[in-house]
Amino acid sequence: MRLEQIQIEGVRNLADTEIHFDSNVNYIFGNNGAGKTSILEAIHYLAIGRSFRTSRDAEIVRFNAPFLKITGVAYPLQLSQSEANDKVTGAEKIEAEIRYFNGVKTAYLQKQKQDKLSAYLGWLPVVTILLSDIELVSGPPDRRRNFVDLAIAKTNKTYLKNLIEYRSVLLQRNKLLMGHATNSPAQEEYYEVWEESLAKLGSEIINERIKQVPLLLDEAQKFYAEFIKNRRIIFEYKSQFNNNNDVSNIQDRLLELLKQRRAQDKELGHTTIGPHRDDIIIKEKNQFDADKIVRRFGSEGEQRLAALSLKMAEAQKLSNQGKQPIFLLDEFASELDMENTRKLFELIQGQFFYATAKAFKDIINRTGKTFYVEKGEIKKTETTG
Repeated sequence: MRLEQIQIEGVRNLADTEIHFDSNVNYIFGNNGAGKTSILEAIHYLAIGRSFRTSRDAEIVRFNAPFLKITGVAYPLQLSQSEANDKVTGAEKIEAEIRYFNGVKTAYLQKQKQDKLSAYLGWLPVVTILLSDIELVSGPPDRRRNFVDLAIAKTNKTYLKNLIEYRSVLLQRNKLLMGHATNSPAQEEYYEVWEESLAKLGSEIINERIKQVPLLLDEAQKFYAEFIKNRRIIFEYKSQFNNNNDVSNIQDRLLELLKQRRAQDKELGHTTIGPHRDDIIIKEKNQFDADKIVRRFGSEGEQRLAALSLKMAEAQKLSNQGKQPIFLLDEFASELDMENTRKLFELIQGQFFYATAKAFKDIINRTGKTFYVEKGEIKKTETTG
């Protein structure tokens, strides 16, 4: 896919504007605070219905603006706008709109209101590459789980539905665990209900991860080898059920463990078994075949390249499923050496948007557009390459 144009209203420090993008490279240049990252954020919000900077939608709305509204038009990568417009039905063109007003988010595809945001997710495949991505490796396990979940959910609505329901049921069981006062028969019945639901939903989630995550991590290992030669890096999916891909067996075993750990979970106040405890372990083998856990002992450069490899693997997964993503990059290349910066831009296929305060046009080596941003406004646009 490629994003042809976007209209932005009420977003952060940006003036209301309409932008027409290049189908190849879009280079967004400006000083810190100029609004270049907010343009990327608006594209991301349009694509999946949420920000990559905050979980609070209200924070994205410009101060004193009554609402937020972002609309966009996208086409398959191989078609020009004129070619798509020649279609009698216009079916190749995709129009999307997302609004946030008075605490309510509403999304539209082809001018049709979407009943659920889960139906909207994935219409425009997008991959972000950000400075904060290093936390995928250096941060806690929930960062890696969230990455995996979003990577799968972008192309699997059933997985997303199961994940949403699982998190809701998990919250109910945890509330029960934290507030338990007695072991009354009535309370035990509630545990039975929540645990059966957790086992059913959790087994579906685990099974899908067992099928998809190893493939994703294999791609990540290949990309890491592109950046650092002659290094043995291993991306490993860690689950309590790695060796069992039979959903019924996983469900039975998970239900059994939930019951076994109920007393312990009451003491701790949270659920200690299930897919919400999974993780990705990244380790490097040295010359003595010993493991170095990159999260704990890797250099910042190793951690950053491991995170970048995960993001490139996500993009490859989307591409393999016929959903060529667009890329949103925010200053990431400023933390890479010149060789790996060039390698990154060689590996990126399709349309990308690169926001930076530094001059990197000489290493991108692809034709496109440059947008100069000052105080929330695009002051100048020029063709590059």
